[in-house]
Amino acid sequence: MEEKERTEIQQEDLIIEGPIGEMKDDNCQSETKVESKLEEAETSGVDSETDSDPMIEPQAVPPVVESEVEENGEESVAEPEQKALDLLNVEQMLVALNDKFEQKIAVDAHKNELFDKMYAELSVYKKDIYAKLLLPFINETVLLIEDYKRVLSRIDENTPSSKILDYLKNVPNDLEELLENNGVECFNDESEHFNPKTQRALGVVKTEETAQDNTIAERVRKGYWWQGKIIRPEGVKVYKYTSISE
Repeated sequence: MEEKERTEIQQEDLIIEGPIGEMKDDNCQSETKVESKLEEAETSGVDSETDSDPMIEPQAVPPVVESEVEENGEESVAEPEQKALDLLNVEQMLVALNDKFEQKIAVDAHKNELFDKMYAELSVYKKDIYAKLLLPFINETVLLIEDYKRVLSRIDENTPSSKILDYLKNVPNDLEELLENNGVECFNDESEHFNPKTQRALGVVKTEETAQDNTIAERVRKGYWWQGKIIRPEGVKVYKYTSISE
């Protein structure tokens, strides 16, 4: 009996171990597949990192060409020569500017000398003009003074007053003639109303007639022209209307 029971138990164990073993085999296979996929993923990740990282990429070193070395050497030699040429050009420009500046100073000095000379000549010319203009007036004035002195020497206590009066009346006429000989003209404004451009009011005469207001009441003295300009306006007295109540 005991042996039968043992054999039955062994058979049952075999029956149970069969499917369990198969399950273990399946698990082992799945584990190996997962491990292989993980390894592939790791290897692919490493490859992608190496591809994306620019620092890992090897850089090609350009070869040194002899022609470039020679050109650099020529440039390094040519630079001092170019600087020397530039300095020489600058010096030449400075010399040219200095020459122009000295020429300008000389021209300005010559101009100033000419201006001074012209000013001196103009001063002499003006003096000559004044002398030419004044000389006739001076000569006539001297002659007139001599005539007055000669007439006065003939007047004494016995000279009648009428003769002295006639002499005094001729004095203004002689002076006006002297002025006319030198371009000065006497004038009287013939207008009835007061003209402030040619006349000067020396007095006011009251009137009760409105028609006489601002008209000439009396001509006191003559006016004088010289070279188209009034050097002295005519002196007059003017009527001024005043009402009776005032």
